[in-house]
Amino acid sequence: MASITLPLYEPAFYTYNVYGSVTSMLSNNDKYLPWLYNNFIQIRYVEDWNSYFFDNHHTLLDNIPWINHHQLPRDILNRKWQSLTDFIIESLHSDYYLYFYVDRSYLSVSKQYQQATHWHEIFVYGYDEQKRTFLVADNLADGKYIRTECPVEEIEQGYYSIVSDNEFFKNVHLLSIREEQDYSLQLDQIAESIRRYLNSTITVDLSFKEKTLFGIRAV
Repeated sequence: MASITLPLYEPAFYTYNVYGSVTSMLSNNDKYLPWLYNNFIQIRYVEDWNSYFFDNHHTLLDNIPWINHHQLPRDILNRKWQSLTDFIIESLHSDYYLYFYVDRSYLSVSKQYQQATHWHEIFVYGYDEQKRTFLVADNLADGKYIRTECPVEEIEQGYYSIVSDNEFFKNVHLLSIREEQDYSLQLDQIAESIRRYLNSTITVDLSFKEKTLFGIRAV
């Protein structure tokens, strides 16, 4: 299929790929900023991962008013498409961005290329038919979120090298722009989030089992 590039703009922030990717999809229009200000205050630190996140990081893709989010399991992908490449190209031509895990040791644009296994998310927003490359974005430049190109074979190898009993690492996420809607700044919500940060108040979360610190105790 022909080359395609979906719109991508300057990210608002990119401490993690998912933050850079979703804000790059939305940042051509300031309507999303109240949502950003309302929700990115409280933080959590996950001890087992030695990592900091904004609160509810793991449910972010399902809670963005301007983005549709769908997950496709690997077994469905394998049954319905000849290859991951075919699936990605068809999805792009249907206006879907893609977000999934790859092993960076297979990607020549990565510092981890041909080094030890390193699983990480990647964001695909286009395809160059002549070069046979995907247009991708990730924190590949010493943590800086950049746009670059990657041969389709490397993306295939990087994706299928992920072998895990945890479906989380094998699912492919499809993201598309939803019709714009108004979203107001919620001062009460912001004030409550600041209080929860200062008091290190635990977020009640039935789906998260890892030991976690919240707010200022996490710093």
